[in-house]
Amino acid sequence: MSPLKRWCNDYPGAEDSLRELFGRQNLDFCNLERIFDECEQAWKANVTRLQKDRILIRYILVAEAAPWTDPSKTPRYFYSTPDGKWAARILKAFDLTESSHQLSDLAKKGFVLLDTLPFAAPYTSPLRRKKSYLELVRHCHPYVKSKLSDLRFDSKPKIALAFTWNGRRVIEAYNGQLPLPDGVNGKISEETIAADGSGYTNILRLKELFGL
Repeated sequence: MSPLKRWCNDYPGAEDSLRELFGRQNLDFCNLERIFDECEQAWKANVTRLQKDRILIRYILVAEAAPWTDPSKTPRYFYSTPDGKWAARILKAFDLTESSHQLSDLAKKGFVLLDTLPFAAPYTSPLRRKKSYLELVRHCHPYVKSKLSDLRFDSKPKIALAFTWNGRRVIEAYNGQLPLPDGVNGKISEETIAADGSGYTNILRLKELFGL
């Protein structure tokens, strides 16, 4: 059984929500599996980087997942290929520029980008307004909690939600609280959304929420 299929079995209801979201005839599990595997390996490499230097997480940017990638193309994920306009916004918020060591530079500042879904989906707002999307975010709560359990946190980390609709669904599904360790403030609300009218991360808003 593939890791992604095993994941769906571990979290009952996740696959049904996936099929409802993509359309039962259009769910390309092979491509999702390919994107999932690459992202998981890149995430683990970053966790190793953080653990090696015993870095406390001070800044958490809550996002969605790696973008959907056509099967003929290489998957794009922040922790494997941190380039492009969106990644540049994060770097600029920290006054960093693109370089071969930019992931290490961000890690040293105590930054982590947290995906709330292991599944890539096309970036369209109507899809994220569906009940099935909310249910998928809710089903993935244990997935997010397991990722956070591998990290060490400052007692009062700064939290920002990268996108409007994913952020709103995460707030609703999580009852306004990221599953951080006991004693660590994980409150999230509309006020912690770092997106502008486009629905995407705004540099100035991100700097404001992170106190940069």
